[in-house]
Amino acid sequence: MILDAVSPDTVDPDSGVVTLAVTGSGFGASAVIDVGGVALPTTYVYAGQLTGPLDTATLTPGPVPVVVRDGADVTGTVTLTVTGTPTTTTTDVTWIVAQDVIDALGTPPNAADVPYLDQAVNAANAMAFRRRQSAGYIDDPAAVPDGAVKLGTVMYAVARYRERGSADGFPSFEDFSGGLPPVGGTWGEIRRLWAVDRPQVDQPPAATATAAAGGWRAEPYRPQIRTRP
Repeated sequence: MILDAVSPDTVDPDSGVVTLAVTGSGFGASAVIDVGGVALPTTYVYAGQLTGPLDTATLTPGPVPVVVRDGADVTGTVTLTVTGTPTTTTTDVTWIVAQDVIDALGTPPNAADVPYLDQAVNAANAMAFRRRQSAGYIDDPAAVPDGAVKLGTVMYAVARYRERGSADGFPSFEDFSGGLPPVGGTWGEIRRLWAVDRPQVDQPPAATATAAAGGWRAEPYRPQIRTRP
C-alpha cells in the first residue's frame, strides 16, 4: 500500500465531524485510516481512496500523523495539520497517573518504556478532558469527575500504550506469553464511560450552568409545548 495524500490536509478543532479522504494505491477492502493512533470507521471507495468521519474536537492543534493500516501492513505517514490554539495543554489535566495504567496492565514497564507510558497518560488525560468539554461539561482539570470517567481515561491510556508494539517486539510485554494484555476497551465503551454520547440540543441564549454528578453541565433547552384551546 502507498499513501499519497489526505484531504482536507488542514482542519480546525471547532470544525465538528468532517469526512477525511486519503488517496494512494493498493488499498484493500479491510484497510483502515489511522489518525494520530486512532482508527477511523473507514469506507473503502476503491483501491486508491478511503474515507472516514473525523471528529476534529478530539484533535490537538499541531501536526497529526495519518497512516493506513491493513493487518500488519502499514503505509508511510502523511501529515494532517490541526490549526488553532489548544484550550488546555496535556500537562493541565491530571485525572490519571502512570501508576493507574500500570495497575490496569498488571505489570510495570521497563525503563525504556516509561517515557512512552507518560505520553500515553498525558494523551488520555487531554483526550478525555476535550471530549467532555466538547459535550458541554465544565470539568476541573485537576480532579477527575467520577470513577466512570477515570476508568474510561485509563482504558484509553492502556490502548494507546499497547499500540507501541506487539508481545514479541515490545519489552514490557515479555511477561505476557498469551499475547497482548487483556486490558483495554472499545472506543465506544470509552466514550460511554466519559458520558459524551448523550444527545446534544441547542442551548438558549440565557442557558445556565448547574451542578451535576460528574462535573458542571449546561442545562439543555427544553422547548415549551403548547396546545390550542
